[in-house]
Amino acid sequence: MVAVKVWLGGEGNNDLGGDGEVGAIEALLRRVERDGWQVCGKTPWWTLRKYRAGGALRMPTGHGDAKNTAKLALTAWEGGADVLAFTRDLDADTERPQAVDDGLAASAGIDIRIIGGIARPAIEGWLAALLGITGTDQMSRDRVARELAAKGTTLKETEEYVAIITEAHAGLVLRDRHRTGCGSLRDWLQRAADVLGNAIRG
Repeated sequence: MVAVKVWLGGEGNNDLGGDGEVGAIEALLRRVERDGWQVCGKTPWWTLRKYRAGGALRMPTGHGDAKNTAKLALTAWEGGADVLAFTRDLDADTERPQAVDDGLAASAGIDIRIIGGIARPAIEGWLAALLGITGTDQMSRDRVARELAAKGTTLKETEEYVAIITEAHAGLVLRDRHRTGCGSLRDWLQRAADVLGNAIRG
């Protein structure tokens, strides 16, 4: 069986991992589908501002994340990926979720399956939720950092992020978004299970 090719998009090395290194997004995907796929490329968000997309789609106007989401989808497709998996930190930008949705809508004509969503308030909020901290979707980044520090977590350490994801009881988040207060992670994991599972099984 040929492995499904997955392209990753994220904020930086903690999300994506370095060369030959697993990052948080890959670790999350491995929680829902351990085998049957492989990473074929990675794109940090900051590089998309410099990328000039071809004529495969009409770029949306307005918020920069709408354009960058569409560029990311095109980049993954041009790289031969079957699936694009990405996260984008909210960072208190209330217009960002709609902008990402607009970018995804503009990418509808591209032949690629997409797992994407906003991490609230950032991917560190998802780590906190996996450690059993509740209400993370509504927290500020500073509050999440304090909560993680209280758990002994070192911020910006990729290996530690991956260890938290690998060892966490993700079912707690999947079962009850209202109790855990981390619907953004629950929705992303469910989308990943559906999209990646369908891609692997055909």
